[in-house]
Amino acid sequence: MTDIYQHFKDHFILNYTSDIPLYKQLENYIVAQIRIGTFKEGDKMISENEICQLFDISRTTVRQAMNGLYEKGVIIRIRGKGTFVAKEKIQFNINNLFYFTPSIMALGLEPSSTIVGCEVIDPTDEIMEKLKLTDKSQKVFRLTRVRKADNIPVSLDIAYMPYYLCQGIEKINFEHRSLFNVQEKIYQLSPKYANSTINAILIDNPKTAKLLESKKGAAGFHIQLTYYLEDGTIMEFTDSVTRADKCSFQLTITNGKKEDLSFSQSFHI
Repeated sequence: MTDIYQHFKDHFILNYTSDIPLYKQLENYIVAQIRIGTFKEGDKMISENEICQLFDISRTTVRQAMNGLYEKGVIIRIRGKGTFVAKEKIQFNINNLFYFTPSIMALGLEPSSTIVGCEVIDPTDEIMEKLKLTDKSQKVFRLTRVRKADNIPVSLDIAYMPYYLCQGIEKINFEHRSLFNVQEKIYQLSPKYANSTINAILIDNPKTAKLLESKKGAAGFHIQLTYYLEDGTIMEFTDSVTRADKCSFQLTITNGKKEDLSFSQSFHI
Protein backbone atom coordinates (compact mmCIF):
# COMPACT_ATOMS: atom_id res chain seq x y z
CA MET A 1 0.00 0.00 0.00
CA THR A 2 1.35 3.42 -1.00
CA ASP A 3 2.25 5.88 1.75
CA ILE A 4 0.33 8.72 0.16
CA TYR A 5 1.20 11.16 2.96
CA GLN A 6 4.93 10.67 2.40
CA HIS A 7 4.51 10.88 -1.36
CA PHE A 8 2.73 14.22 -1.06
CA LYS A 9 5.38 15.50 1.34
CA ASP A 10 8.22 14.51 -1.00
CA HIS A 11 6.77 15.31 -4.44
CA PHE A 12 3.77 17.63 -4.51
CA ILE A 13 4.37 21.35 -5.05
CA LEU A 14 1.67 23.99 -5.35
CA ASN A 15 2.28 26.69 -7.96
CA TYR A 16 0.95 29.95 -6.55
CA THR A 17 1.75 31.87 -9.76
CA SER A 18 -0.26 29.54 -12.02
CA ASP A 19 -3.63 30.48 -13.48
CA ILE A 20 -4.88 27.05 -12.36
CA PRO A 21 -6.67 27.36 -8.98
CA LEU A 22 -4.99 25.65 -6.05
CA TYR A 23 -7.86 23.23 -5.53
CA LYS A 24 -7.66 22.19 -9.19
CA GLN A 25 -3.88 21.65 -8.96
CA LEU A 26 -4.47 19.33 -6.02
CA GLU A 27 -7.29 17.51 -7.78
CA ASN A 28 -5.29 17.12 -11.02
CA TYR A 29 -2.27 15.79 -9.14
CA ILE A 30 -4.24 13.06 -7.39
CA VAL A 31 -5.93 12.00 -10.64
CA ALA A 32 -2.53 11.87 -12.40
CA GLN A 33 -0.98 9.74 -9.65
CA ILE A 34 -3.87 7.27 -9.86
CA ARG A 35 -3.58 7.04 -13.65
CA ILE A 36 0.14 6.23 -13.57
CA GLY A 37 -0.39 3.70 -10.78
CA THR A 38 1.36 5.51 -7.93
CA PHE A 39 -1.88 5.63 -5.95
CA LYS A 40 -3.76 2.35 -6.26
CA GLU A 41 -7.29 1.11 -5.63
CA GLY A 42 -7.86 0.74 -1.90
CA ASP A 43 -5.00 3.05 -0.84
CA LYS A 44 -6.00 5.31 2.03
CA MET A 45 -5.98 8.92 0.92
CA ILE A 46 -4.15 11.63 2.81
CA SER A 47 -6.59 13.46 5.09
CA GLU A 48 -7.81 16.99 4.48
CA ASN A 49 -6.22 18.16 7.74
CA GLU A 50 -2.85 16.69 6.72
CA ILE A 51 -2.96 18.47 3.35
CA CYS A 52 -3.83 21.77 5.06
CA GLN A 53 -0.90 21.41 7.45
CA LEU A 54 1.62 20.24 4.83
CA PHE A 55 0.95 23.04 2.35
CA ASP A 56 -0.50 25.77 4.57
CA ILE A 57 -3.70 26.08 2.55
CA SER A 58 -7.26 26.57 3.67
CA ARG A 59 -9.66 23.79 4.52
CA THR A 60 -12.07 25.26 1.95
CA THR A 61 -9.53 24.79 -0.85
CA VAL A 62 -8.79 21.19 0.13
CA ARG A 63 -12.47 20.36 0.60
CA GLN A 64 -13.26 21.72 -2.87
CA ALA A 65 -10.63 19.43 -4.41
CA MET A 66 -11.76 16.38 -2.47
CA ASN A 67 -15.43 16.99 -3.27
CA GLY A 68 -14.53 17.18 -6.96
CA LEU A 69 -12.71 13.86 -6.75
CA TYR A 70 -15.61 12.27 -4.87
CA GLU A 71 -18.18 13.49 -7.41
CA LYS A 72 -16.09 12.03 -10.25
CA GLY A 73 -15.91 8.67 -8.47
CA VAL A 74 -12.12 8.88 -8.05
CA ILE A 75 -12.29 8.51 -4.26
CA ILE A 76 -14.77 6.97 -1.85
CA ARG A 77 -15.54 7.95 1.73
CA ILE A 78 -16.14 5.28 4.34
CA ARG A 79 -17.59 6.55 7.59
CA GLY A 80 -15.30 5.94 10.54
CA LYS A 81 -12.41 4.79 8.34
CA GLY A 82 -11.48 7.66 6.03
CA THR A 83 -11.13 8.33 2.31
CA PHE A 84 -9.78 5.77 -0.16
CA VAL A 85 -8.85 5.50 -3.83
CA ALA A 86 -11.87 4.05 -5.62
CA LYS A 87 -11.94 1.30 -8.21
CA GLU A 88 -11.97 2.75 -11.71
CA LYS A 89 -15.44 2.73 -13.23
CA ILE A 90 -16.36 1.08 -16.48
CA GLN A 91 -16.95 3.92 -18.94
CA PHE A 92 -19.26 3.60 -21.92
CA ASN A 93 -19.43 6.03 -24.82
CA ILE A 94 -23.07 6.81 -25.54
CA ASN A 95 -22.39 8.40 -28.93
CA ASN A 96 -22.22 4.98 -30.59
CA LEU A 97 -24.65 2.08 -30.80
CA PHE A 98 -24.12 0.25 -27.52
CA TYR A 99 -23.59 -3.49 -27.23
CA PHE A 100 -22.45 -4.84 -23.89
CA THR A 101 -20.21 -7.76 -24.91
CA PRO A 102 -17.96 -6.00 -27.46
CA SER A 103 -17.89 -2.85 -25.31
CA ILE A 104 -16.70 -4.76 -22.23
CA MET A 105 -14.15 -6.73 -24.25
CA ALA A 106 -12.79 -3.48 -25.68
CA LEU A 107 -12.09 -2.37 -22.11
CA GLY A 108 -10.00 -5.48 -21.50
CA LEU A 109 -12.60 -7.10 -19.23
CA GLU A 110 -14.32 -10.48 -19.45
CA PRO A 111 -18.05 -10.19 -20.24
CA SER A 112 -20.58 -12.76 -19.02
CA SER A 113 -24.28 -13.07 -18.30
CA THR A 114 -26.54 -14.87 -15.88
CA ILE A 115 -29.88 -15.65 -17.51
CA VAL A 116 -32.87 -14.80 -15.32
CA GLY A 117 -35.52 -15.42 -17.98
CA CYS A 118 -35.75 -16.37 -21.68
CA GLU A 119 -39.31 -16.68 -22.96
CA VAL A 120 -41.99 -15.74 -25.45
CA ILE A 121 -44.76 -13.66 -23.87
CA ASP A 122 -47.97 -11.80 -24.56
CA PRO A 123 -46.96 -8.13 -24.49
CA THR A 124 -48.32 -5.63 -22.00
CA ASP A 125 -49.77 -2.39 -23.33
CA GLU A 126 -46.54 -0.64 -22.37
CA ILE A 127 -44.36 -3.06 -24.33
CA MET A 128 -46.71 -2.90 -27.32
CA GLU A 129 -46.21 0.85 -27.30
CA LYS A 130 -42.42 0.58 -26.92
CA LEU A 131 -42.20 -1.85 -29.87
CA LYS A 132 -44.94 -0.06 -31.85
CA LEU A 133 -46.98 -3.25 -32.21
CA THR A 134 -50.57 -2.82 -33.40
CA ASP A 135 -51.98 -6.30 -32.84
CA LYS A 136 -52.32 -7.57 -29.26
CA SER A 137 -52.06 -11.15 -30.50
CA GLN A 138 -48.45 -10.53 -31.60
CA LYS A 139 -45.95 -12.34 -29.40
CA VAL A 140 -42.82 -10.80 -27.93
CA PHE A 141 -39.51 -12.40 -27.02
CA ARG A 142 -38.21 -11.33 -23.59
CA LEU A 143 -34.65 -11.94 -22.39
CA THR A 144 -33.73 -11.00 -18.81
CA ARG A 145 -30.03 -11.07 -17.93
CA VAL A 146 -27.60 -9.91 -15.27
CA ARG A 147 -24.66 -8.54 -17.26
CA LYS A 148 -21.23 -8.93 -15.68
CA ALA A 149 -17.71 -7.63 -16.20
CA ASP A 150 -14.95 -9.81 -14.73
CA ASN A 151 -17.79 -11.64 -12.92
CA ILE A 152 -18.99 -8.46 -11.19
CA PRO A 153 -22.69 -7.64 -11.79
CA VAL A 154 -22.95 -4.39 -13.72
CA SER A 155 -26.53 -4.21 -14.97
CA LEU A 156 -29.88 -5.98 -15.06
CA ASP A 157 -31.15 -5.90 -18.65
CA ILE A 158 -34.57 -6.87 -19.97
CA ALA A 159 -34.61 -7.00 -23.77
CA TYR A 160 -37.83 -7.23 -25.81
CA MET A 161 -38.08 -8.13 -29.50
CA PRO A 162 -41.09 -8.61 -31.81
CA TYR A 163 -41.25 -12.38 -32.10
CA TYR A 164 -41.98 -12.33 -35.84
CA LEU A 165 -38.41 -11.05 -36.30
CA CYS A 166 -36.76 -13.84 -34.32
CA GLN A 167 -38.89 -16.99 -34.20
CA GLY A 168 -37.22 -19.81 -32.29
CA ILE A 169 -34.79 -17.48 -30.51
CA GLU A 170 -35.99 -18.66 -27.08
CA LYS A 171 -34.28 -22.02 -27.69
CA ILE A 172 -30.80 -20.44 -27.80
CA ASN A 173 -28.53 -20.64 -24.75
CA PHE A 174 -27.65 -17.04 -24.01
CA GLU A 175 -25.29 -18.02 -21.22
CA HIS A 176 -22.74 -18.57 -24.00
CA ARG A 177 -23.92 -16.27 -26.79
CA SER A 178 -24.62 -12.56 -26.92
CA LEU A 179 -27.98 -11.30 -28.14
CA PHE A 180 -26.16 -9.02 -30.60
CA ASN A 181 -24.34 -12.00 -32.11
CA VAL A 182 -27.55 -14.03 -32.44
CA GLN A 183 -29.44 -11.12 -34.01
CA GLU A 184 -26.73 -10.53 -36.57
CA LYS A 185 -25.55 -14.05 -37.39
CA ILE A 186 -28.79 -16.04 -37.22
CA TYR A 187 -31.52 -13.51 -37.97
CA GLN A 188 -29.55 -11.03 -40.13
CA LEU A 189 -30.78 -8.15 -37.99
CA SER A 190 -28.53 -5.12 -37.70
CA PRO A 191 -29.78 -1.80 -36.30
CA LYS A 192 -29.20 1.41 -38.20
CA TYR A 193 -29.68 3.73 -35.22
CA ALA A 194 -30.96 3.83 -31.65
CA ASN A 195 -32.61 6.17 -29.17
CA SER A 196 -31.57 6.18 -25.53
CA THR A 197 -32.69 7.75 -22.26
CA ILE A 198 -30.57 7.66 -19.09
CA ASN A 199 -31.94 8.70 -15.71
CA ALA A 200 -30.35 8.71 -12.28
CA ILE A 201 -32.23 6.50 -9.81
CA LEU A 202 -31.97 4.72 -6.50
CA ILE A 203 -32.03 0.92 -6.77
CA ASP A 204 -35.03 0.45 -4.47
CA ASN A 205 -36.37 -2.86 -5.79
CA PRO A 206 -35.06 -5.59 -3.41
CA LYS A 207 -34.97 -8.24 -6.15
CA THR A 208 -33.02 -5.96 -8.50
CA ALA A 209 -30.58 -5.01 -5.74
CA LYS A 210 -30.02 -8.68 -4.89
CA LEU A 211 -29.38 -9.66 -8.51
CA LEU A 212 -26.91 -6.80 -8.88
CA GLU A 213 -25.27 -7.62 -5.53
CA SER A 214 -25.90 -4.01 -4.59
CA LYS A 215 -27.30 -2.39 -1.48
CA LYS A 216 -30.98 -1.48 -1.59
CA GLY A 217 -31.19 2.26 -2.20
CA ALA A 218 -27.77 2.46 -3.87
CA ALA A 219 -27.30 4.89 -6.77
CA GLY A 220 -27.99 3.58 -10.25
CA PHE A 221 -28.94 4.46 -13.80
CA HIS A 222 -32.25 3.58 -15.46
CA ILE A 223 -31.48 3.16 -19.16
CA GLN A 224 -33.96 2.57 -21.96
CA LEU A 225 -32.67 1.78 -25.45
CA THR A 226 -34.70 1.40 -28.62
CA TYR A 227 -32.97 -0.07 -31.68
CA TYR A 228 -34.28 0.60 -35.20
CA LEU A 229 -33.75 -1.20 -38.49
CA GLU A 230 -32.99 0.83 -41.59
CA ASP A 231 -36.67 0.99 -42.58
CA GLY A 232 -37.64 2.36 -39.15
CA THR A 233 -38.94 -0.95 -37.74
CA ILE A 234 -38.18 -1.32 -34.03
CA MET A 235 -35.91 -4.33 -33.67
CA GLU A 236 -35.42 -4.26 -29.90
CA PHE A 237 -36.36 -2.35 -26.78
CA THR A 238 -34.16 -2.83 -23.70
CA ASP A 239 -34.94 -1.69 -20.17
CA SER A 240 -31.88 -1.69 -17.92
CA VAL A 241 -30.84 -0.86 -14.36
CA THR A 242 -27.09 -0.22 -14.09
CA ARG A 243 -24.94 0.20 -10.99
CA ALA A 244 -23.63 3.76 -10.77
CA ASP A 245 -20.71 2.67 -8.57
CA LYS A 246 -19.40 0.52 -11.44
CA CYS A 247 -20.18 2.55 -14.56
CA SER A 248 -20.16 6.01 -16.03
CA PHE A 249 -21.34 7.27 -19.41
CA GLN A 250 -19.38 9.49 -21.75
CA LEU A 251 -20.86 11.96 -24.19
CA THR A 252 -18.70 13.72 -26.78
CA ILE A 253 -20.09 17.08 -27.84
CA THR A 254 -19.04 19.09 -30.90
CA ASN A 255 -20.48 22.07 -32.74
CA GLY A 256 -20.54 20.15 -36.01
CA LYS A 257 -17.42 21.67 -37.56
CA LYS A 258 -14.65 19.25 -38.45
CA GLU A 259 -11.88 21.67 -37.52
CA ASP A 260 -13.20 22.31 -34.00
CA LEU A 261 -12.08 20.30 -31.01
CA SER A 262 -14.60 18.16 -29.18
CA PHE A 263 -14.76 17.54 -25.47
CA SER A 264 -15.97 14.68 -23.32
CA GLN A 265 -18.11 14.66 -20.24
CA SER A 266 -18.52 11.71 -17.87
CA PHE A 267 -21.72 11.44 -15.89
CA HIS A 268 -21.40 10.19 -12.32
CA ILE A 269 -23.86 9.86 -9.46
